[in-house]
Amino acid sequence: MGLARFLVRRILTGIVVLWIVATGTFLLFFTRPVAVVARELAGRSATPQVISEVIRNLGLNLPLRVQYWHFIDATAHGNLGFSYKQNQTVAALLGEDLPASVVLVGLSVIVALLVAVSACFALGAETTEQFKHLAAAEAG
Repeated sequence: MGLARFLVRRILTGIVVLWIVATGTFLLFFTRPVAVVARELAGRSATPQVISEVIRNLGLNLPLRVQYWHFIDATAHGNLGFSYKQNQTVAALLGEDLPASVVLVGLSVIVALLVAVSACFALGAETTEQFKHLAAAEAG
């Protein structure tokens, strides 16, 4: 029962942390003036028509609570949005870098295991030598 309780608590804590991070991200981006956000997404040379189109397409003209709900709903369903600078979805961008990230994590785990096992053997050998000296001193 202790392990199940521990796992449930950790999962619930993880969900709360994800919610806090998502809310913080939303607040940092969407609580700025609408024109500033739209101009940033549309680019410096965007015409007023393009800016108004960005505002309409992203729903920046909706109330903040409706924008928040759309943001949380989309994020919860795996829709991480669209990068206007890269002109592709964020999921596609993450997918491009995923193989390199997996290799990096795998190599890091291997190096960490090698260091940990080497340290354990070194400490074990040192401790064995200390016990041999103690045993010889007690026997002699």
